[in-house]
Amino acid sequence: MAQQRMSRDGKPWPPGVEPLPLDGFDMLGFHRETKALHWDGVPVITKHELGKQEFFLASIAAWATVAAAVFAGIALVVQIVSG
Repeated sequence: MAQQRMSRDGKPWPPGVEPLPLDGFDMLGFHRETKALHWDGVPVITKHELGKQEFFLASIAAWATVAAAVFAGIALVVQIVSG
């Protein structure tokens, strides 16, 4: 059974997280000006863009939040006006 790895503050590593071997570590690079990580001279791309379904659901959630805020504002104004 593999030994449980511990972080510097004493917490155990999450399951499935493994240490990187040092072989080939010299292929990893860091550009000081752009702060970009490179592997074997090629920039490492770590971005995620929303797909069509994700964008649609996020748009619905955003509009629902705006609508809820507007209706809450209207209810507050009605409450203040009606005394």
